[in-house]
Amino acid sequence: MLAAGVMFGLCAVVFYANALLVGQRWKLFFGDSPDEQLLCGHSYLGGFAAVAAAWALCSNDWTAIAFAGIMLVLAALGAKLKSFHLQVQYGLIGILTLYRVVVVNLHSEIPQHSHVRMRLITLPLIAAAFYLAAKWSQLRDDQNQRSFRGFFALAGTAVGTSLIYYEVPELWQPLAAIAFAVLLLEVGNGPISCARVARSRIDWISRTGSSDRRSGRNAALAQYPIPCARRVASRCGCVLDC
Repeated sequence: MLAAGVMFGLCAVVFYANALLVGQRWKLFFGDSPDEQLLCGHSYLGGFAAVAAAWALCSNDWTAIAFAGIMLVLAALGAKLKSFHLQVQYGLIGILTLYRVVVVNLHSEIPQHSHVRMRLITLPLIAAAFYLAAKWSQLRDDQNQRSFRGFFALAGTAVGTSLIYYEVPELWQPLAAIAFAVLLLEVGNGPISCARVARSRIDWISRTGSSDRRSGRNAALAQYPIPCARRVASRCGCVLDC
């Protein structure tokens, strides 16, 4: 399998180099039919070869990691080159990655709440890969592109939620789900404002010339959860009086 994996990997490099580098470098020579269609076909053959190489070189839980890595590379290239065909390819690889996660990486045959080391390692990495792909997947501001981006975000959330379901004890699952939701909320709204609020309070105390700056800084850090709680409560339509 090692020889087959290396062969398919080299084929993927050659096909993508031909389709992307050559096609972009000499557009005047490859912009007409049938040359453009041939380069497009090479691109899809490169995607197939890359997936075949990952399947041959990796086994068990690591195959999904390899698929997710290919998806990320194609997503980055697609965002840079604004390529619809690359979008189609890493979209299909994303579906294949999800299938592999369900069949292998979840280890659903093992009793729930039993800690599986490979599940703890691979699922967070795959979820992060889907979120990064979501960041790079939208090429234009239209409904189709937003839906395409939403697929990757939803896939990352599904993988993260599955990790909570299988690994976290049942009593702690609601708390873990809330923490996960708050994390997604803050990441989706840019830099975490709670940290900026706490930092501004620390800087203000440092500039006042207080005789006990250490205790003042500790007090400011102790108030760090307050802006976070206010923000989450405001999102839920509640008023937090603190």
